[in-house]
Amino acid sequence: MKKTISQFSLVLALVSLLLGGCKSNSTSPNNSGNTITASTMTATVDGKAWKSDGVVGFRYAQTATPNLQFEGWINQPFVQIPFNVSPAITGPGTYPLVTRVSSLNEMSAEVSFNTDTASFSDNVTGSLTITVLTNTNVQGTFNFKATGGFNEDTVIVSNGQFNIPLH
Repeated sequence: MKKTISQFSLVLALVSLLLGGCKSNSTSPNNSGNTITASTMTATVDGKAWKSDGVVGFRYAQTATPNLQFEGWINQPFVQIPFNVSPAITGPGTYPLVTRVSSLNEMSAEVSFNTDTASFSDNVTGSLTITVLTNTNVQGTFNFKATGGFNEDTVIVSNGQFNIPLH
């Protein structure tokens, strides 16, 4: 599983670099009343503010696994937060974040926290709230805790928000 997520993350990162990330100055309100700037992902990582340098997202056919993938990243030092969403999720709602989606009907999403030296994708607990989901945009919030790295360290990601165009 770690190898699959790492391979997916590498491919998604390369595609996102090729696309150059989408940038926009527009904003959009989510259902929580907060306004999330378009083409951004932000969070608090282990107590420190984090804001993406770029984002990318893809929406696939309903029968694809996953049918929705999106991520945010920073380049220096490299940090990436990718999401793989189960095909069972077709609209707004709050869903559990897990280490691995085990079924096409499972109402959950996979997440990891990747750096240039480690991947935190084990023992994932948390939630993903999707407030807007169309064929061209996904918006919402997230928080999670995961372990990984050589010492099985823990990363805590809280107050996450995203507004990502989908290709």
